[in-house]
Amino acid sequence: GETQQGVVRLPGDGTPVGPVDDAGQPLLFPYGTEVTFAELAAPSIAHLAWQSAAFNPAMLVIGADDKAVVTSTLTNDASLLTGTFLVQKDLHGIDPDDLLVDSFTIDYVAHLPSRDVLVGRFELPADGTTAGPVDPDGDPISFPIGTIVTMLEEEPDPSALPEGYEWGATTWSPGSSVEIGLDETPVLEVTNSVVAMTRWAVTKVVAGNGASSIPAGTTFPADWWLNGVAHPRIELEPNVTITSPYFPVGTIIEAREADLPSIPGAEWGTPSWSVGGEVLVPDETGKVTLPIAEVRTPQTAELTLTNTVSARPLPATGGGGMSPLVPLGA
Repeated sequence: GETQQGVVRLPGDGTPVGPVDDAGQPLLFPYGTEVTFAELAAPSIAHLAWQSAAFNPAMLVIGADDKAVVTSTLTNDASLLTGTFLVQKDLHGIDPDDLLVDSFTIDYVAHLPSRDVLVGRFELPADGTTAGPVDPDGDPISFPIGTIVTMLEEEPDPSALPEGYEWGATTWSPGSSVEIGLDETPVLEVTNSVVAMTRWAVTKVVAGNGASSIPAGTTFPADWWLNGVAHPRIELEPNVTITSPYFPVGTIIEAREADLPSIPGAEWGTPSWSVGGEVLVPDETGKVTLPIAEVRTPQTAELTLTNTVSARPLPATGGGGMSPLVPLGA
């Protein structure tokens, strides 16, 4: 008998179609015509792997059971191709063992090829061990191939750092988003920079035979600079320690005592700055500079500013004798 061939394109949504002529009208076949099928290559879809195709029934007979239209169903089996991703922590400026926490929190948003959106979060170990999203049973979560995942690290808590450190910038490499691919598990690196901080503490000491007669509440002004930039003047009281804010290690710190208070009967000597037992030598303007060893690690530089005061006799005004040093307000 005569054999006829043709091609029918089937919609993926299950809508039934049949063969048509060039004018788009349905092709008609004599009763008893036997029709068999063979599927051509299935369309390539990035996140699917086609398994098998089956027609049911495999052959149609036109007019069977006296029906004008006979039908067959094509079923395609496919498996979803999936993958996942991992993240690794890197720290600059501090050892993971020095942190006061063991992990960081990563949030993610996954845009699936189906246009669905999944959101979640997972904990990332601080020691550099890779980690990724997991389900409630602790098993890795997989995403269809072609899924775009964007990540964000929750801002680290300052309390996660020991005293003397501050969080710096957070960077991702090669970026904070990834496309899930076939036969690969991309590893993204998120780096937290930590800035080591230091500070100074200065204590005023008044020495000499006139020290005991300095009026209570007397203050001694001092100026200081960070990397050449002047900061607000401080007022020092004897035996009271003033501590500065934190600033990055390696900062150049300079200081100079301002004009000493004028006290009748008091003769001031040259001020002396020292740190850790080392006497600092002032420059021609009277400034002293902290040794770099004192500001290159997260520690407090303990400064002492010593003023020596000598009592000198006051001019005689008649009458009885006078104390050589008269406190203000006496």
